[in-house]
Amino acid sequence: MPKKYQRKKQELVLVVDDDPGVQDLTRDFLELYGHSVLIAGNRGDAVTLCEQCGKDISVVLLDVMASETASFDLFQKILAINPATKIIVTSVYSHQWNDTDVFNRGAAGFLKKPYRMSELLKMVEGAQETQ
Repeated sequence: MPKKYQRKKQELVLVVDDDPGVQDLTRDFLELYGHSVLIAGNRGDAVTLCEQCGKDISVVLLDVMASETASFDLFQKILAINPATKIIVTSVYSHQWNDTDVFNRGAAGFLKKPYRMSELLKMVEGAQETQ
């Protein structure tokens, strides 16, 4: 952990990504910095976790897959369960989702894949400041 880093409030972060490597790396990194992490490998698991832990989940890291409609539907379901949840959208499909688009839809941020873990940490902890 960098010497100058000051840990902020611990967040419960839900990572929604179908890539086990991304899931593991993201969980390990965020846990290193004091956050708790839940993993959902698909849309159904994400909705179930949000329904079970909705008020405790403060940040969702949502990988937008090829289907924009299904991804936006999941985005809306998460916010319907807990409107205070901050959603950070990640995608390799920048032509479908971009900074302006995700902010217009109510997201707390957008990270284009591949992203640096330091960018992720900054985004997660920046989202907590807007709560």
